[in-house]
Formats: sequence, structure tokens, C-alpha cells
Amino acid sequence: MKKIVQIDEYEYNKLTELAKLNEQQISKRAIELWEKEGVAEIRFTLDAGTDYFDTFTLDCKSSIFYKNEKFVIQEELRNRFRKIIDDEVMYRIEEKFGGLVKAINRYNKKIDYLDHLRLILWGIAASGWAVAAVVLL
Repeated sequence: MKKIVQIDEYEYNKLTELAKLNEQQISKRAIELWEKEGVAEIRFTLDAGTDYFDTFTLDCKSSIFYKNEKFVIQEELRNRFRKIIDDEVMYRIEEKFGGLVKAINRYNKKIDYLDHLRLILWGIAASGWAVAAVVLL
């Protein structure tokens, strides 16, 4: 059975004010707990390297670790955080170092072409010395 209680406006306003105060205290306490016992730690791994064809690459990977097991971040939410973080870091890297990466790759290709040219010239020189040795003997 439900019980209906009537209160005057003054008591109603007093109760609503108390409820608002409790909400503020709850928010303040939640922020204090978050700062004191932060739930997760985010780690970045930035890889810079070259592949088989000497193409220079920059890659970012992030991971989220728990500091304690009181609170759990859902796997779907952690994946979204990782994706947002990785995308933002890669955007910043591309914005800041994109021209350098392209220049390094361009110079690596030119060095590769020079290596091929050097091998061709060595082959021509060796064949010339072979011909000269056969003619002189």
C-alpha cells in the first residue's frame, strides 16, 4: 500500500536544496577518489623503424592497465579509448613529422638506386677488365 504524504512548499524547497547539496558532495568525492586511486594507466609505445624495402615508418600503440580492481572499464570502452588515442597520436605525429618521414623515404629510395647503379658500373668495369685480360693474353 502506498502512503501519500503532503508537505508545504518550504519543506519541499529545503529537501530539494539538501538533495542538490548531496549531489555536489557526491561529485566532489568521486573526483577526489578518481584523483587519489586512478583506475587506469595508459601506456604508449611508439615504434620507428624500416621494413624490408627501407621504408621508414612511425607507429603508435597504446594499452590501458588497471591500477586496482575496484572499478572495471568495459572491454568495448577500452577499445574505443585505444582507437581514439592511437588515431590522435598518429595524427599529431603525421602533422609534426610527416614531411620528415616522406623525405627519409625519398632519400632511402635514391640511395637504393645509387646502390643498383654502383653494382651495374662494377659489372661493366669487371667485364671491361676481363675483355682486356683476354685480349692481352
